[in-house]
Amino acid sequence: MIVDSKIISKILFKDVFNEKLPYIDLLKDIIVAGLNDGATRFIMHIMLNPDFVILNKRDYFKIKVSSDCISSKMREKELDILSDIGLYKDGCIYGQILDSNDYSTEFNEHHHSMNVELFLYDTEKEVNKIKEIKYIDCEVKTWELIKINKSEIEHYVKN
Repeated sequence: MIVDSKIISKILFKDVFNEKLPYIDLLKDIIVAGLNDGATRFIMHIMLNPDFVILNKRDYFKIKVSSDCISSKMREKELDILSDIGLYKDGCIYGQILDSNDYSTEFNEHHHSMNVELFLYDTEKEVNKIKEIKYIDCEVKTWELIKINKSEIEHYVKN
């Protein structure tokens, strides 16, 4: 029998926050004990940023260069070139969601971390071919991603 986890979650959690239940504290303790640090931080981010938009597979996003994953891959010289070719603006670079970073075969839009493709440029290319994008796979925290439309990426508007 195949069980839909979203339906089960709705059934199980329907009364979890009903303060009238005699075992509510036990339920809350079990839930909190099962959360890892990433999930806890994601929940806190959403509570503090109610405008956060969940991203789906193949969605485009922007992310601050100061993110741990990105800052380790970037040099300042590269940011100037990325800006010139429309792949860097206001402290952010762009990318696309590949998959959730979990062990499921299905995409989980609520997972705290995503596998993404960052849009950079290939430093090995000749100067006249620098507009060719190099796609770098990376793992990032979901709460660091800001959903955008492809039309907001100047590189795609120009070319």
